[in-house]
Amino acid sequence: MRARVLIALFVCGVAAACGESTAPEPAPRVFVLDHVDDRALPVLESSYAGDSTFVVWAVLTLEANGRALKVVEHRFVHQSDPPVETTTTGRAAYLIAHDSIAVGFFGTCRGACVPNEVGGYTASALTLTLDILPRTAPVYHYHRADNAPD
Repeated sequence: MRARVLIALFVCGVAAACGESTAPEPAPRVFVLDHVDDRALPVLESSYAGDSTFVVWAVLTLEANGRALKVVEHRFVHQSDPPVETTTTGRAAYLIAHDSIAVGFFGTCRGACVPNEVGGYTASALTLTLDILPRTAPVYHYHRADNAPD
C-alpha cells in the first residue's frame, strides 16, 4: 500500500513538473527607438573637439523574467578618420509600476555607477531618460515593435 502511494505521488510530481516546464513563457516585449527629444534618428549623442557620436538605432527588449536587453548602433565620426559604426549590447533589470518604468541595476552600488534610466510606460510605447535630478538628460522615445497588447 505504501509503495502505491509513493508511486502515485511520484507520477503526480512528474506530471506537474512536466506541465510547468512545457508551459510557454510570455513573449518578450520589443521596443524600437523612434526619436530622442524632438530629434529624428540618427541623433547626435555627444560631441567634443570635432569628434561626434550619433545614435543610429536602438532596440530595447523587456523579457518576461524582469531582464532588459538593449542593443544600440552608434556612429563615431572623427576629424581625421572615416566614420565607424558599432553595435553595443547591454543587459539590466527592469521594474514596471503602473505607468512608470525603471531600467538599470537596483542593488547596492560600490564605486562609480551608471545611473538607472526612468520614464513612462504603456503597452505600446515607453520613454527613458537618466535618473538624475534635475531632469536635463535627453528623453529617448520608443514604440512597441509588434504593437501587441501585454
